[in-house]
Amino acid sequence: MKRIVVTGFLILVVSVAFSQFSLGVMVGQPTGLSARLEMGDNLSLDLGAAYSFFWISGVHIHADVVYVDRSLLRISDNSIPIYFGAGVRYIGAYWFGLSYSTISARVPIG
Repeated sequence: MKRIVVTGFLILVVSVAFSQFSLGVMVGQPTGLSARLEMGDNLSLDLGAAYSFFWISGVHIHADVVYVDRSLLRISDNSIPIYFGAGVRYIGAYWFGLSYSTISARVPIG
């Protein structure tokens, strides 16, 4: 337990020190880690690695290049960032004794 707390604290300190890098947790199905690396004012690289524990168990990995437009949606003096991009996803899974893998395209919008 002590290692988990120390590791979490170190990740928090590193994330604050290098504000261009963010680290997060994906909770649900699958569960894992996500990371974002800012590559400029409007461009970022989003990565994720997770493991599915139930139903179809296996590894999920994705990588996206995302463009963030902070001026597209303005309400009064506030702006709401809109993002869109393209990426790729890999799933290596095991289901009812069968093993399979798939690669697919991703289009993150939000």
